[in-house]
Amino acid sequence: MTPAGGLTDSRSATRPCRGERGFSLVEMMITASLFVVVTGAILGTFDSFTRAQQHQERSIEARDSLRQALDEVARALRGATSLMPDPSRGSDVVVLVVSNGSRNVKVRLRAEVEQGVLYRDGSKVRSRAVLTDLADPGGPVFTYVTASGDVLEPASVDVDTISRCTAIVRVHLATRTDQGQVSSSTDVQLRNRAQAAATC
Repeated sequence: MTPAGGLTDSRSATRPCRGERGFSLVEMMITASLFVVVTGAILGTFDSFTRAQQHQERSIEARDSLRQALDEVARALRGATSLMPDPSRGSDVVVLVVSNGSRNVKVRLRAEVEQGVLYRDGSKVRSRAVLTDLADPGGPVFTYVTASGDVLEPASVDVDTISRCTAIVRVHLATRTDQGQVSSSTDVQLRNRAQAAATC
C-alpha cells in the first residue's frame, strides 16, 4: 500500500523482484570480449580469403594477357610472306612482311625485356604494346626452326639463311604475377612460307 499522499517507499522501488536480476559488470565484460574475439577471427578469415581471391584474379589476368599476346604474335607470323631477324638483336626482334589484302605491310615484333614490354611496330601504324609485364623467359623469345627441325641461331647463321629456311618460329614469352612468373610458348608454322622453307 502507498502511504497517505501517494508516495512510495524508495527502498522497495529499487529492490529487484524475483527473476528480474540483471547482468553484472563482469558478465558484460566477458561477453564483450568474446564478441570482439569472434568478430576479429571472422574478419581475419574474410580478409585472407579476399586477398587470396585478388591474387588469383591477378594471376588469371596475367595468364590471359600472355595467351592473347601469343595469339597476336602467332597471327602476325602465320600471315608473314617473309621474315628476317634483326641482326643486332638476334632472337628478341623479328621483322615480317605481312600480306594485308592487296598490299604488304612491314611488321616488327620486338621484346624489350628490360622495359617489360613486347611491342608490335608497323610501317603504317604506331608502336603498340602487345604484352606489358614481360619477364625474361629464360631463353630466346623467337627461335627459328627449319622444316627438318634444325634450330637456326642468329649468332651463328647468317640472316639470309634464316630468312630463307625458317619454317617454324617458336615463340616463348613470360609475364610476372604475384607468385612469380608464368611462361608459355607456341610453335608457329609459317603457312605462307612453307614451300620456300622446304627447299633448304
